[in-house]
Amino acid sequence: MKFSVSMKQVLVAVFRNRNLQVRAEPNKPNHNDFKCLDKAAIGEEEHGSKDPWKACTGRQVEEVKQLARMLPMWLTVIIYSVTLAQGGTFFVKQSSTMDKSLGPHFNIPPASTLAIVIIATLIAVSAYDRLLVPIAARITGTERGITILQRIGAGLVFIILAMVIAALVETKHLKIAQAHGLMDKPQAVPISVFWLALPNVVLGIVDAFALVGLQEFFYSQILDSMRSLGVASNLTANGIGSFVSSLFIHIVNNVTGKMGHRWLLDNLNTSRLNKFYWLLVVLNAFNLLAFIFIARRYKYKSLT
Repeated sequence: MKFSVSMKQVLVAVFRNRNLQVRAEPNKPNHNDFKCLDKAAIGEEEHGSKDPWKACTGRQVEEVKQLARMLPMWLTVIIYSVTLAQGGTFFVKQSSTMDKSLGPHFNIPPASTLAIVIIATLIAVSAYDRLLVPIAARITGTERGITILQRIGAGLVFIILAMVIAALVETKHLKIAQAHGLMDKPQAVPISVFWLALPNVVLGIVDAFALVGLQEFFYSQILDSMRSLGVASNLTANGIGSFVSSLFIHIVNNVTGKMGHRWLLDNLNTSRLNKFYWLLVVLNAFNLLAFIFIARRYKYKSLT
């Protein structure tokens, strides 16, 4: 049976059995999360119904519960994805307005700065597996060292750090542009593009924790019958994050434009990109708090 049909049956059965009471079973663990969904499985018990749209199996109910447990976690990925998208957009645009020379005869292509993220990710993943996990395993007494959610949470901390560094680098960029009278001129500012290596390296660490952790979470925590949905959930969250990023930039420009000066212009020397990064720091801080609140209450998958 396709999961989409099964989920619809559970929701319909919950509505049809809304006036029935769930009987407590003394020998069965009593989980308090999404107890309303348990009504989908009591139609057969109470009335001997064989209608799948009125009496669902306990496994069907647990599948929908597991999806409901993961949904809040999925929502926290969107802000993370919005922030991560800046590495491939504004970071590249920043590099085009900086000194890209590497020696007297070679200039670094702006987009190639993204290679720093990839290299940093590879190094960070190796360091995580070979250094952090053994050390954490000795401390916690578990084979994994830290849980999946702790790994994701660490990534969300590092993405805040990445935006703090990016804001400080852009502030330095604007000060140098002002000192050289380039605030209103769309030309390169005499500040090395390698300053952007700092936030890019941290973004690589973010990928080693949050990106890998999210892939593992959505794959391992989804039930076997929904594995393809778990993989799609992670990709969908990243895709929505990229879309929301464009919408978010449009909203920020409209709001700041009404305040007198748009933050994000074609000429970054005139923009206030540093303020935009600080805004992302604040949003990610709230997102981290929401993630911690959800993670502390999350119940790991019990079915196999």
